[in-house]
Amino acid sequence: WNLQGTDALLAPERGVRALPAPGAPGGLYAVPSRADCRGCHEGGPSPVLGFGALQLSPERDPQVPHAETPPPGHTDLADLQARGLLRLLPPDVARTPPRIAAGSAVARSALGYLHANCGHCHNDTGPLAAMDMALLQSVADAPGSARRTWASLYGKTSRFRADRGDRGDAGEAQRIAPGRVDDSTLLQRMASPHVMSRMPPMGVSVVDVAGLQLIRQWILDHEHLSHLKENAP
Repeated sequence: WNLQGTDALLAPERGVRALPAPGAPGGLYAVPSRADCRGCHEGGPSPVLGFGALQLSPERDPQVPHAETPPPGHTDLADLQARGLLRLLPPDVARTPPRIAAGSAVARSALGYLHANCGHCHNDTGPLAAMDMALLQSVADAPGSARRTWASLYGKTSRFRADRGDRGDAGEAQRIAPGRVDDSTLLQRMASPHVMSRMPPMGVSVVDVAGLQLIRQWILDHEHLSHLKENAP
């Protein structure tokens, strides 16, 4: 996109290794190849990312990392409906703006973070469905999708093995090991600087420290973890 946001240029099929851009880490962005773009954008029900009902909901999460105050005239579900650009919105969604179902503010933010950053690949309908890792939240069944996410993470054995240094074998690695952040591969992969082990696997060059802190706090939240265990199917 140009600086005015009025036009965009199609990148070469192989992408751009170093594109000068104000505000980018080191002043440069790496534009993924077309195949890499399709790898993420075709991993879910819709190829459009970041423009779903939850992310357009007026019921915004004030504690989510990198939250911004919406400017006057910003676009949300109500605005799109008023302008006639959104039709057939279910009446219950129009009456009550959608939000993630969670028992605490930390859990809501954590589930929202995973939904926005990971759910387009890790869901029950895309190419990675066989992994049984469901991070996409549903507007139609918010409590059910939250329970589904928890069940696919809580205490689930992970095939990924991180370098534990001098800690030795601290037990079986799990996607989320209750109360043990160092044994939770979800957090380890988010924190990894290595291209072969980090998540997301592409489009990332700087670890999101605020996001890591949120997921770390979520894993350490013992009240949340006991709730998880009680409600997992």
